[in-house]
Amino acid sequence: MVITWTRGTIRQSHVTRGLLAVLIFCLVPGGPSRAAEELDSIVAVVNDDVIVQSELEHQIALVIPEIQGRGTALPPRKDLERQVLDRGHHQHRLS
Repeated sequence: MVITWTRGTIRQSHVTRGLLAVLIFCLVPGGPSRAAEELDSIVAVVNDDVIVQSELEHQIALVIPEIQGRGTALPPRKDLERQVLDRGHHQHRLS
C-alpha cells in the first residue's frame, strides 16, 4: 500500500483505492447485489440545495391531505410532483 502525506490529506495509489473499493463492495451484507441497491436519488437541484426522492415523497404526503381537504381532485402523479417541486422552489427563493 502506497500512502503519501500531501497538504494535510492522505493520498493512496489508484491500485490501493481500487482494491479497497472491491473489498468494501464484497463485505457489504448480502453481497455485491445488495451493495448496488439504490438508496435515494436526486430529483432536483435548487441553487445549492439538492432535493432527493425521499424528500419529494414526504412533501407529497403532506400535500395530498391538503388537496383532499379542499375537495379538489388530485392531479396526475407527475403533475403533483412538478407542483410540489415548483412550490418548494418558490418557497426557497422567498426565504
